[in-house]
Amino acid sequence: MSASDCPLGPPERWIERSPIWPQIQASGVLDGLKDFDARVAGSWPIDLALPGADVDVICCTPNLDGFTERCRTLFQQMPGYAAGSPDTTPPSHLCRFNDQGLTFEVFGQNRPVKQQNAYRHMVIETRLLRLGGNCLRRRVMAQKRQGLNSEAAFTTTLGIVGDPFQALLELEGYSDEKLASILNIHSFY
Repeated sequence: MSASDCPLGPPERWIERSPIWPQIQASGVLDGLKDFDARVAGSWPIDLALPGADVDVICCTPNLDGFTERCRTLFQQMPGYAAGSPDTTPPSHLCRFNDQGLTFEVFGQNRPVKQQNAYRHMVIETRLLRLGGNCLRRRVMAQKRQGLNSEAAFTTTLGIVGDPFQALLELEGYSDEKLASILNIHSFY
């Protein structure tokens, strides 16, 4: 079973049950970026956010200049606005700003949203949480409270060394049985 097949629906829809969903709706960020298949990814949809965590919005844009201009038009007047072009392949645009008591981080690149690393990380984290249950969730949250980001919290908890972002992507192709065996080694069963 993939995370998208979960009875709760796909993880990007879980944000609608989050306590910050009304603030996200009131911000108009998703509506303003709907032409770019804007979706909330990261820790909020899968209930791993600590207080004050950014709201990660990922977008697909075949026209990076047009996306950059849309972000500037929509958000440059917002408190804390900053924008730039991270070193990614394919090229991307990132902007940050505050609205509705939240910090938004909007990322766009010419790659379908479900193929972007943030989405892929969220899906594998969802699968791990489904398999590892509350024990895994508690341990990951403990690592996050120590200052680790979600990816590093998962890999540290699972004893995986190396780049946590790449390591999670490598787990993506594992069957649930193989993931369960990794979790079993670390006493999540």
